[in-house]
Amino acid sequence: MSDDPLYSSLKAVVRRNPLPLPVRLERPIDGAREDAEILLAFAVQSRRNLKSDVIQNMSDAEEKLRAADKDGRLANAAERGAFWQAYDELAVAMTPLSAHSIRSSMAMNAKMFPKSIMTPSALLAAAAVTVFLFCMVMQNFWVAGKSLLDGVEAFEAQQAELIVKKTMNEWALRSTDLVSRDGSRSVLDSETSQKFAMFRLQQEKLEELQMGARPAKELLDRWRQRANSICEKTIRFFCPVDENKGSEKLNDRNDESRSAVSPAVAVIDRSKGDSSEQGNPDRHYQTKHEVRIILGTLSTYIIPAAMGLLGALAFLLQSMATQLREYTYTPVSVSSTFMRVCLGAIAGVFGGLAGTGAEATTFKGVPALFIPFVFGYGIEILFSLLDRVVQTFTQPDSSKARSL
Repeated sequence: MSDDPLYSSLKAVVRRNPLPLPVRLERPIDGAREDAEILLAFAVQSRRNLKSDVIQNMSDAEEKLRAADKDGRLANAAERGAFWQAYDELAVAMTPLSAHSIRSSMAMNAKMFPKSIMTPSALLAAAAVTVFLFCMVMQNFWVAGKSLLDGVEAFEAQQAELIVKKTMNEWALRSTDLVSRDGSRSVLDSETSQKFAMFRLQQEKLEELQMGARPAKELLDRWRQRANSICEKTIRFFCPVDENKGSEKLNDRNDESRSAVSPAVAVIDRSKGDSSEQGNPDRHYQTKHEVRIILGTLSTYIIPAAMGLLGALAFLLQSMATQLREYTYTPVSVSSTFMRVCLGAIAGVFGGLAGTGAEATTFKGVPALFIPFVFGYGIEILFSLLDRVVQTFTQPDSSKARSL
């Protein structure tokens, strides 16, 4: 495995050299002299329009240090002080640029393929694309489950309403002995014929609804099984529902549910209803409850956290692209990037909770997925809100402070 080029490249990334320091620790003044030359050259090439006195003071101070090196002696305090003062003026004039950022930006921009694959910008871009695809998959998965659940509930609402109407019509006809137990007619006139025709029409409509709802219920059950299988294979400990837990108890209650059917179910039975619901009525209700739990977990925690993570990665990418273009990029450690990403995920969850609440009128008209992304992109928004909440409880009352 040690001869694998991919393993070698990953090992080189993990065991890369320490980040370059902006200041030379051994002889800082020598490093500052090199930095001054870089800043002056970049200022001239980029047309920064430095003041002539800044350039002249820097050149004079550097000339004195060169004369000291030529004489083989150390620069005295006056010469060193003049250099540091001139260098400070030059650094202030070049802000936000620095020699360290110019070196880092040029080194990053100079890397060509395939070496550019292992750069921080490329790794961040790959992570952002991966998280973006994950967000799309989770959102599509949520939309599919929500549409299936809404469709099944719409079918059941129409079915329940039709069952009530059909039952009332059936009992009205039976009260006058117009319909026998097998549904055959005994008397025929204009009024009873209309009622009987309505009874038959409602029975046919109920059968059509049951036939149309069966595929949607099967798809909803497959969606639930797919969600549970994915959860059990990845993060089983954090699964909101367990596929195997309680299945034996549910099967034990099936016989009781078959014997203790409601009148509405009895009507469905007489109307050649769905055989799956007759055999296991509790299973369908359990499926709907599990789907609601899974949808709530996705919309409340997983998708907002992923959107906050995507927002944090987008902020890092945008900042790095701007810094590389303006030569202000400075390498940062992986730990700081990791902290930013983690804070973005946390802020995304809080943003999702703030944007989906019943009393969240501040974000009216804003898409729900946009709020976690914004919170992850600018985690300072969450921190500023938290600071305001803390200040309301920690700041003393102004009237009391004045009296003291």
